[in-house]
Amino acid sequence: MDTWLAIALIAVVVAVGLAVLAFAALRFAAALKRLLTATGRTSARFADETGLLRARRAALRVAVAERKARNTDSTRPQVPSLKGRQEKDLIG
Repeated sequence: MDTWLAIALIAVVVAVGLAVLAFAALRFAAALKRLLTATGRTSARFADETGLLRARRAALRVAVAERKARNTDSTRPQVPSLKGRQEKDLIG
């Protein structure tokens, strides 16, 4: 009879251990999912900000080139811009 009691006690301990392990694994999976979601959002925002900075840098290059062209003898800018078209789009 003592043998069956020991086997039952071992089975209960193993079952409780497996339940705790399963609970911990589920909590870890949920935390990992939140981390991956946050990482993806952060990467997307960083890419958006980087793209905006590249566009601003390109616009500055065009503006500097146009200003240099105005200060020299040539009347035509070295780098064409869409400035006139953008103003027309904003007006109407």
